[in-house]
Amino acid sequence: MDNLVEKLGVLKNLLQTASDIADPFEYFMSHFGENLQFMKSSQDVVNEKLFEVIKVISIKHFKYELRLEHCMFRQSPLAPRLIHGVCEVPNKIIVLFYAEELGQGMMSMVDYSEPRRVNYYRFTTLVATNGPPALHQGNPLVLH
Repeated sequence: MDNLVEKLGVLKNLLQTASDIADPFEYFMSHFGENLQFMKSSQDVVNEKLFEVIKVISIKHFKYELRLEHCMFRQSPLAPRLIHGVCEVPNKIIVLFYAEELGQGMMSMVDYSEPRRVNYYRFTTLVATNGPPALHQGNPLVLH
């Protein structure tokens, strides 16, 4: 088995420091998305924050909320604080991953009419307060 704990550390570091926004996503796809054992061991989870992330990104990017048709968020015991998933929306597909302990993640979106163009979004769900982590309000997500 691949050392997913080590790879998760690299992924988290890339998520926080990569200057090329595509690097963390490509690393995730290469080392987790294509890892059969990781994918097979993943189980469905519910995470309302991620629905909110998609909503906020869609409003910021498209100026309207995307209608989610099918969403599946999953988590593997091999990397228990890493949520990954896919959502279908009209004419688009969204793939994302979210490192819970960092409160950070990435999302890619491909429009079926422009399949060679991938939009990447890096986000955080944390706010700088003394209270518990929360989704930003107003300008809710940090997008790059």
